Amino acid sequence: MSYKVLIVLLAATGLSGCLHDDDNASPDNLSGTWAHPCNLNNGTGDSQLVIKGAEWLSQSTLYHDSECLEPLFTVRSEQIAITGEEVTLPSGTLATEVELTTTGVFMKPETSVYATFLNDGQLCGITTWAADKEEDVTSCTDFFSSPVSETRYDIYKVENDSFYHGKHDNPDSGDTPETRPTSLDYEHVYQRQ
Repeated sequence: MSYKVLIVLLAATGLSGCLHDDDNASPDNLSGTWAHPCNLNNGTGDSQLVIKGAEWLSQSTLYHDSECLEPLFTVRSEQIAITGEEVTLPSGTLATEVELTTTGVFMKPETSVYATFLNDGQLCGITTWAADKEEDVTSCTDFFSSPVSETRYDIYKVENDSFYHGKHDNPDSGDTPETRPTSLDYEHVYQRQ
């Protein structure tokens, strides 16, 4: 399996939130649990995003099959988010700027076969991969071209029960404030749970 798929998965889940829902949240409130169902067409698997204030937690699972019944691995990332100003995108849509600093990334093979594959390749220098055992890959250069603690620049919009984030058109998108996305990704939409 190409590690590019994993990088796409990490980028797609770059937005996420923390520990519990606010049942009394307004329809446009960011806090809560958001989910994106499995969709192999865009290579993301399924994703869950939990947001509580500045703490964002995401978890995504990539699957081997088109029915999303045979999981390969799960990636969990922890981030601190600083919400910025509301901006008008070139399309005229209003969105909110956000700066995201990843504080941890963890990966768990879902099967012993995939754990063996990771051990054989010594992914991240780890040779103790095991099914259902999470490993800390926060500083793994196999996934990241820059230090994890660096800030990524994105946008988001909450509309009713949908959460949209910026469309990343190239690998450097969001590396600097100047390369922050200028459009929303309408294919990878999270729904409030």
